Amino acid sequence: MDLHLPVRALSTLVLMLAACTPTSGPREQAAEPVQQQSASRALVMAVNTEVKTLAAKMLGPTNPERTTRIFNAGLSLVDAQGVVRPYMAEALPQLNSDSWRVFPDGRMETTWKLRPGLTWHDGTPLSAEDFAFGYRVYTSPLAVFSAKPQHLMSEVSAPDPTTLIITWSRSYPDATQLSSTEFGPLPRHLLEPQFSSYLQDAANPEPFLALRYWSTEFVGNGPFRLASWDAGIQMEGAAFDGHPLGRPKIDRVVIRFFTDNNVTLTNILAGNVDLTMIQTLPF
Repeated sequence: MDLHLPVRALSTLVLMLAACTPTSGPREQAAEPVQQQSASRALVMAVNTEVKTLAAKMLGPTNPERTTRIFNAGLSLVDAQGVVRPYMAEALPQLNSDSWRVFPDGRMETTWKLRPGLTWHDGTPLSAEDFAFGYRVYTSPLAVFSAKPQHLMSEVSAPDPTTLIITWSRSYPDATQLSSTEFGPLPRHLLEPQFSSYLQDAANPEPFLALRYWSTEFVGNGPFRLASWDAGIQMEGAAFDGHPLGRPKIDRVVIRFFTDNNVTLTNILAGNVDLTMIQTLPF
């Protein structure tokens, strides 16, 4: 049975990845050229399972968020103190205001304003239309995505590139907690043609689901972009300059896959691993 990483612990990890500053070298090396002092550094992580996809909402046999969170960002996040904060959005919708309206029949409407200048890992501008497109994919007959919370949404619209309006079929108190695993965008510029083809032949979803986008050619919007994925060995992420909260100060993250506890422990003792995720080394 795979346990989910607690939200606070996961948030702490991601904030650490995005904010940790590399330590300075020995004092006697202070006179070295700047190019040598600012050498790229990597954080090496160990996990005991390899995900099949980096799409945060796609269902799978393992706990994907340990890996997918690094490559994805949502409208909001929960910080290490358990406080919901804006992430891709400029601010959270506020109850009893124009940004969060509750109607007499119990329906709701939340309006999000995206941060300016958002981009995908490939440099393509990211807009509210990518969320509306994501809603269409998530609610299609594919049935490979987590149903929550879009099963409570009746409409998602993008009146302009930075404005997202979500209409809820009933009241939902966690309407501002929309992380990448709850309701993240999908790159319309990469997936819309193939998705349109799928809709014309909904009985055959395999061509759409077999796209390399979902795995080795994944394009996200999180703190790190996918640089490489060697199946069964490791994947590597490179710091993303366009991250909504700023470029991570750790240049690279290497996620190594270990299925043997003895091999994991040997690598830890040898100093080859900096961080182990939950259940990677059970006692």
